[in-house]
Amino acid sequence: MPKCLVVYYSRTGHTEGVAKALADKLGADIDPIREPRKRRGFWEYWKSGREAFLGILPAIEPVSHDPADYDIVVLGSPVWASRPSTPMLAFLAAHKNELKAIACFVTLGGSGAQKTLQRMADAAGTPAFATFSATEGELRSGAWKDEFERFAGEIVRRA
Repeated sequence: MPKCLVVYYSRTGHTEGVAKALADKLGADIDPIREPRKRRGFWEYWKSGREAFLGILPAIEPVSHDPADYDIVVLGSPVWASRPSTPMLAFLAAHKNELKAIACFVTLGGSGAQKTLQRMADAAGTPAFATFSATEGELRSGAWKDEFERFAGEIVRRA
């Protein structure tokens, strides 16, 4: 079976929850994208959206796993101003030449999922063979689970 890695950035924990569930379901390795700074509170929320809109890439810490060692890398990010989080974009800028095949998922409070998923694939330099999105409301109610199963199934079939 091909090796799979789930790489994600999460500010509030929503994306992290989906990433962990997916890694468990797939038996995949998992790697959070971490930053030296903390993004807590309203002011950091506002600055994060501004960074995303302006395309400012923050410093990120090195990841534990080498994406080049994996056949499939699943990328997870929150949606910021209809864009992937800037830490995810910083990861992709550093590692896009190491990605063989990708699947992408996003979590969001409102709209912009499809634009964000496309922007993630564009930043990765390769199309995503599977995508998934879940709103905060879907995550709270459990309504995301059927779509999550479909997404996980696509990854398994690709593997």
